[in-house]
Amino acid sequence: MKKEATIFYLAMAISINSLADIYQWVDDNGNVQYSDRQPKNQVFKKKTTPNTPPSIDPELEHYRQQIKINKLVRTREQALAKEKTTEAQKKALQKKRYCRNLTSRQHADNNTATFFTRHSDGSRTVWTGEQREQYTKTLTDNLNEYCL
Repeated sequence: MKKEATIFYLAMAISINSLADIYQWVDDNGNVQYSDRQPKNQVFKKKTTPNTPPSIDPELEHYRQQIKINKLVRTREQALAKEKTTEAQKKALQKKRYCRNLTSRQHADNNTATFFTRHSDGSRTVWTGEQREQYTKTLTDNLNEYCL
């Protein structure tokens, strides 16, 4: 009987981490009984187990740390992705402005008869046909390369 009670107590101690209440009573045959449920029609003693946290398993703690690290990495990756998106948006806006400027210049090129260069002394030099063709070709090439 002592061996069975010892095994029972040991099993109870191992299986109970931080359960609330344990009930102890003596049955009709004189045997001491334990349960996590209150017995009916029995005089019992209520025992409260200490409400301490279970010991930390090193492997479990390692996994918890890895989860925290993974969360930090994901947060950093999301911030970098947002920053890259912002950079991409800035580049797209610059490209849009550049293309709008080229389109405006091309429109002016098509609707202007004479081009000239102004000098710092106030004088002007009219472009030759070759200069005008080179300008028109450069505008068209840039539009085709960057904007279409």
